[in-house]
Amino acid sequence: MRHHRVLLALAIIGALCTTALSEEPIVIRGVGAKSCAVFAANYKLTPKLAEMVYDSWAQGFMSGMNISLFFEYKPMRTIPATDQLTSGIRQLCSRRPLADFYQIVSDYFEPLPEGSETRLAVFLDSLQGSFSSAGPSSSISTGSSSMSFAGSLTLSSYE
Repeated sequence: MRHHRVLLALAIIGALCTTALSEEPIVIRGVGAKSCAVFAANYKLTPKLAEMVYDSWAQGFMSGMNISLFFEYKPMRTIPATDQLTSGIRQLCSRRPLADFYQIVSDYFEPLPEGSETRLAVFLDSLQGSFSSAGPSSSISTGSSSMSFAGSLTLSSYE
């Protein structure tokens, strides 16, 4: 019987994720395009499953917003831990049940504190290699390739 309830919940959430075809372009997909009232109904039916689905969507949406900031050379936001995220978004949704979930997530994202990493720091972290400095030459190794620099290497961040 428990399996039937889980399958029913998955079917309902899946149906809610499906967006009807229209002539206008759709820019938001998934559960984020649904209202907070739909989120509340899903949460009431299966709280753990709703949290998992909606939190996952919210984290992906906010990560995408951070990537947009990254390419605009703006400071990215620090996305909070899942429990803090869940309670914050649920509070905003309960105050605005007719708002779309993505609007709530966007409103939640805007005042988040800026992260400490700059675009340069993110780039260097993405190299996932090692940086070594030994006297007059420096090198960066990324596993299969490396770059060497003669003289001193200075990295500066311009804000």
